[in-house]
Amino acid sequence: MGVLFNLYLVRMGFDTEFIGLLIGSGQLVWAVMALPAAAISARIGLTRALAFSEVLIASGFSLVLLVEWLPRSLWEEGLVIGWMILWVGAAFLTVNGVPFLMAATDVEERPRAFALLPAMIALFTFAGSLIAGLLPGALAEWLHTTLDDAAPYRAALWLAPLGFALAGLHFAALRPVTVTSKQESIEPRTAVPMREFVVFTAIIYFAACGEGAVRNFFNLYLDRQLHITSAQIGAVMGFAQLLPVAIALITPLILMRLGTGMTLAAATVFSALCIATIGLIPHWFVAAAMLMAVLGMNAVAGPSRDLFSQEIVSPRWRTTTSALSTVGMASGWAAVAAVGGYAVAAVGFSAFFLLCATLSLTSAMVVLVYVRRTNATQATAVVAVD
Repeated sequence: MGVLFNLYLVRMGFDTEFIGLLIGSGQLVWAVMALPAAAISARIGLTRALAFSEVLIASGFSLVLLVEWLPRSLWEEGLVIGWMILWVGAAFLTVNGVPFLMAATDVEERPRAFALLPAMIALFTFAGSLIAGLLPGALAEWLHTTLDDAAPYRAALWLAPLGFALAGLHFAALRPVTVTSKQESIEPRTAVPMREFVVFTAIIYFAACGEGAVRNFFNLYLDRQLHITSAQIGAVMGFAQLLPVAIALITPLILMRLGTGMTLAAATVFSALCIATIGLIPHWFVAAAMLMAVLGMNAVAGPSRDLFSQEIVSPRWRTTTSALSTVGMASGWAAVAAVGGYAVAAVGFSAFFLLCATLSLTSAMVVLVYVRRTNATQATAVVAVD
């Protein structure tokens, strides 16, 4: 999907403005549904919620790929409806994924588990990107058409809902888990950590603005401005996944060395500098190298962000912070997607990437301020006790 979906929409005749609004509308639904998804999941359980999420994603994307069966005047509405259903499912997936991993592991296992997860994602994304880059050419020949037609991209994209459906079956087969351990469940109730909620949501939102620029528009940048083929785009986006696999293996060491907050800040700063470089040097090799670096830093930022969200609150608020992580991520991606299509048309890709890099740096600054103030408060409390 990351390689082909935007290219498919372009071949259907849609411009960057519509593509940005479509992507943004789905991600806005993702943000709005995060807290309701957390509430529903508390009633049906994490495992069932994850299985349900995959069913929704598979169903929504299937509707998107069937939209060409509708009259041309209804394509936009059909795309929006299917896309929104997909992102309702994404809300259930992202809200419950981190609490599920917390519940399924003990304290000693968590740094490795949270670090290995992005490595596995990167490895499979690498394979999927290479396949995505090669399939349209092969399918175009089989369908007796060209790569300027939407048909080969649509045919290749049908592998996506199949993958989601298989993931749903896997989640359905897993044993249920509880959000808190027996020791955690008897802890006294704590007040709502409103400061942590606000600060964490801001951190995620500004970081998502930078990350969203790459995730939502990088393939269009390669296609529209740098004019490289779909096979080359698939190769670039596929090989960019290799560095995260290696970096994820050393992420536990980085976390133990720097701490969760400082690791998150450092990874976000480096990622912002790489996004700015994409904007400053419009060359496919530079873009590929910087994409690899951004994804490599995401392999560090992702686990540190997830652990940070779980560590700053007591166990009873973990699902809430996971939902707020989704709210911040989704609203940041949605804002960039909705505005990005118009921004690219008005000022070009370079200025757009530079702006989003600045927003990502803002996230790192908020992390640093929070960590320093928290450390100062804890040091003062220790002195007072002594």
